[in-house]
Parts: sequence; structure tokens; C-alpha cells
Amino acid sequence: MSEAKIAIDIDIGVEDYRRVLYWYSKTRLIGTGLIVVILVISLGLAWVFFAFSMAFRGLHPVDLIPMSIPLPISVLILFLLAFKIRSQAKSLAQATEPTRFTFTADGLSAVAPSSTGQMVWNKFVRVCETKSDFIFFPLEIRFYPIPKRFFQNHQQIVELRALLTDALGDKAILLSD
Repeated sequence: MSEAKIAIDIDIGVEDYRRVLYWYSKTRLIGTGLIVVILVISLGLAWVFFAFSMAFRGLHPVDLIPMSIPLPISVLILFLLAFKIRSQAKSLAQATEPTRFTFTADGLSAVAPSSTGQMVWNKFVRVCETKSDFIFFPLEIRFYPIPKRFFQNHQQIVELRALLTDALGDKAILLSD
């Protein structure tokens, strides 16, 4: 393994958490968004179909109301997901302290004013890299974002990628330059 030792000081804010939470929830958001689009299209087609058939069958526009119920419910779910992400990001940011992270061949250590911790690489479920963050998953449902903007230079990011590749193998889902 590499002998690299990378130390960075971070102070994660609301925007950092919001960005990572949207990334983490993208499947739910995309799925709900697709449902809304499908409902809008199918509801529009149903309205057109019933508008043409109302004259022949004697249907009244009120008969279409039950078909309209899933649309506002789906839109509400989408807005509730977005609201939850925004409030969760604010809550996480308020509970976060400035922290010094040190990455070595053995693992990662974190030192904050009120706590310290260490974790060896083989205990991580995975590490994902996005355009703006490294996201460390010690558990499938728990993660620690490390925004790239806190690295001193691009070389530190390249070194961390190499370290993660050596330590985690396939559990490191990284971008290439």
C-alpha cells in the first residue's frame, strides 16, 4: 500500500449536506418525478378521452375527479422528500464541528473539538466519489461527506484516490480525471 498521509481540515455546511443528501436520495427523487410525469400524461390522455366520450355516454366532468387524485399525492410526496432533505441538511450541519481528517494506508482518523475516531479501511462498506465530494460509508445507511474544496490541491485528491483504490479495491467507486 501507499505510504501517503493526507490531512485536511473541513467545516461542512448546510449546502454540502444538502448536495450529498440529494445525491444519496436521487433514486427516490427520480422515481417519484417519473411517477408524476406518467400520471400527468395518463391523466391528460384520460381527460381527452372522456371529453370526447362525454357527449356519447352522458358523463359529467365530476366523474373525472377520482382519476385526478394520484397526481397531487405524487407531487406532494416529491415536495415532502425535498423538504425532508433540506431540513435534514440543516440539522446535520448544526451538529457538525470543524474536523481534521487524516487518511493513511491503515485507515482514516477524525479529530474534532469534542470527539476523535479512527476506522480501518476494511470496515467501510464503500466510498463513492462525486464531482464535488468523497462520500465514505461506514454502514450502508450512514455516510460522511468530504467536500473536495477542502483539499489543498488537486494532487491531494489524486493521492487519496490511489490510497482508496489500494485499500478498498472494488469498494471504492471513484471518478477518473
